[in-house]
Amino acid sequence: MLVAFIVALLGINSLSASALIVELEKNQIVSSEPLNHLNALVINDQNISVAIHVYTDQRMTNNLLVSRHQLILAPFESTRISIQWVGSKKLNQSIQTTVFFEQLNVPFHKAGRQFEMFQRAKYLSPLQKEVYINP
Repeated sequence: MLVAFIVALLGINSLSASALIVELEKNQIVSSEPLNHLNALVINDQNISVAIHVYTDQRMTNNLLVSRHQLILAPFESTRISIQWVGSKKLNQSIQTTVFFEQLNVPFHKAGRQFEMFQRAKYLSPLQKEVYINP
């Protein structure tokens, strides 16, 4: 019973501490199209600044280029990033990969509040969005 309570408490902390919302305009890229990219809207919905690192699952493909892969968002700020396919235009099969949006443990508060920022960000896990590259 105590273990379930602690797990639930950690889950609540990780949800409430997250300051990121990520929305993809679409979740697929067609490799043969001239505009073979997609945009993601990254939103900081809390009143603290956040540092974000955006990266892809290199095990599936290393042919995705993420523009602005490291950024800092001020409170309640949003920005767009671009994810572009730079591989072959002729694919034999579709590729499924994951794009990660990770909030980094970077303190932006005064010295007295640094520990609070680290404590809140300690339980954050990266947001994941699936992207499909189609022939």
